[in-house]
Amino acid sequence: MFGTLFTRAAAAALALAATLPAGPSEAVAAAGFFATPAAPQGDAATIVEELESRRDEADPALFHQLAGLRSKAGADALVRGYDAMASVYMRREALRALAKLDGVPEAQQTALQKLSDVATGAKERELRESALELIGGCPNLGKTFLIAIVESPAQDDIRERAMELFVAQATDADIAWFRKVYLQEGDDEDDGGRKRKKRGEEEEQELVQHRLASVRRMAFEALAPSMPDDEVLKAATDGEGAGVRRLALLELERRQERKLESIAEDVFTSAVEPTPNRVVAAEVLARLLGPKAAKDFLDEGEKAATPTELRFRLADLLSELDDEGVNKKVLRKLGKGRGMEKLFYLRAARAIDDPKVSKALQKMLADKDTEVRIAAARALGERRDASAIPALEKLLEKNEDEELTHAVVDALSDLLAGDAAWDARLMEYAAGDDLYLRNAALKRLGATGQHDELLREALSHPQWSTRLVALHVLAERRTVESVGWMVARMQEEEGRILHEFADVLFELTGQPFRTAKGSWKGWWEREGANVELIDAAELERRRIEEEDRRLKMVTSTQFFGIRIVSQRVTFVIDISGSMVELTRARYRDEKG
Repeated sequence: MFGTLFTRAAAAALALAATLPAGPSEAVAAAGFFATPAAPQGDAATIVEELESRRDEADPALFHQLAGLRSKAGADALVRGYDAMASVYMRREALRALAKLDGVPEAQQTALQKLSDVATGAKERELRESALELIGGCPNLGKTFLIAIVESPAQDDIRERAMELFVAQATDADIAWFRKVYLQEGDDEDDGGRKRKKRGEEEEQELVQHRLASVRRMAFEALAPSMPDDEVLKAATDGEGAGVRRLALLELERRQERKLESIAEDVFTSAVEPTPNRVVAAEVLARLLGPKAAKDFLDEGEKAATPTELRFRLADLLSELDDEGVNKKVLRKLGKGRGMEKLFYLRAARAIDDPKVSKALQKMLADKDTEVRIAAARALGERRDASAIPALEKLLEKNEDEELTHAVVDALSDLLAGDAAWDARLMEYAAGDDLYLRNAALKRLGATGQHDELLREALSHPQWSTRLVALHVLAERRTVESVGWMVARMQEEEGRILHEFADVLFELTGQPFRTAKGSWKGWWEREGANVELIDAAELERRRIEEEDRRLKMVTSTQFFGIRIVSQRVTFVIDISGSMVELTRARYRDEKG
């Protein structure tokens, strides 16, 4: 897709190759990408003829035989072989073979160019990702082509990943290039274009190379330790590059810069500053000032406009201070104000050892805001506050919200652990008609490692969500007996929940039958008595095998790269104000 573009970009980047350190990547070498190739079994023309005639039915080892020729002819044949394939699996094998030609003088340019073209232009996500990772593992020309991709008009995520791979293996020799990127890259502006033909058109159009703040941030992170103080100060205070400013604050803290407090205060109090920056500024101020920062944190936490992420982080910082004076201020406000204000003080007070906290939390169990009631119930359970049992019991009687019911059942289970009467009630709930209570009780009973028969019955319950709860509880139990129950029940399932059963059975046994009910049934009838559940290492090996099987398929059901397994799909249409904002155009003079 970007062949012409990357031929020029890579050629320009090759001038930098002499400055880049050469040395094999240990991780990639360990993975076998640069292992000694098998002995060639024929010339390139013969091998590629077989590849093109048999296509996806060909032996993938043929690709690696071509790489073993270590020649320009072998590289050209690999490119032809890649283009002849339809499945992602066979194309990925061709890419892996191409990567082995890095370091072969007459073949590496062709090989790396093809990897770059796939990384930036392939429709399939798996191929783009594989090609990029392979380029990143090439010790000779890999960094050169990563530079070409970062400096190209490729899609944002591709350029960002290329930058990550480059940074991971950067050395002091790369400082000059990082500096170039940092000084030139900015927030969402364009930096010229490259020409390409749009399908069905004669004229060439220019692809716009958008500047990416994320790329600039990564360049700054690599540069920061060696930058002069005045440049770091400028990065922390200039109006461009929010991610850069966040990293600059941390660098100034490392250097114990005397102006740090005022700079961090400006970032923290700015209503237009991105929330992650304000969070980092608050953390810096907490470390710098200790309890002296509490007043500003309390004031900000009370404001209705304060973002939730910042509000909750401020509450955590106040709790971590564990200062007597600060705790007194928090206690005076606990339970007062509106919803978000109550949640803020509840979170800040949850670890304070004072009877006033328990009293306020119990009062909040009757709050009109459901989120407040849920948070109060969870906090009381965490505090193991037995005085809260009557209030929690009263709330459980209302049973008006699923998440709230689960929170109350969990809290009471924590407070009444070992109580025979409560255990009996959980059994009643688990076998009862109330959906919320039934599912909450099943989860708690399942955590005890007992009540197998109850869970077996729930696995066949008419309500699908109860079956799903029982399925996942049994999955955590990891017993051979429950595998038989799952196989028996999945014979009745359809749609998405059938896939849930298939996923759990695969993770327990590693068998590749997926949603083939008959195959599971036949396997269990043959092997049930001798089945052994697999461990994590074996599961990972089976996952790789299954992914290979999936990639060998030449068709799939997808929606914007997402595999579809459900029988019904819901489309959520966003009609908010942000939807009228123009997207960035990919081509020069094209409207977004």
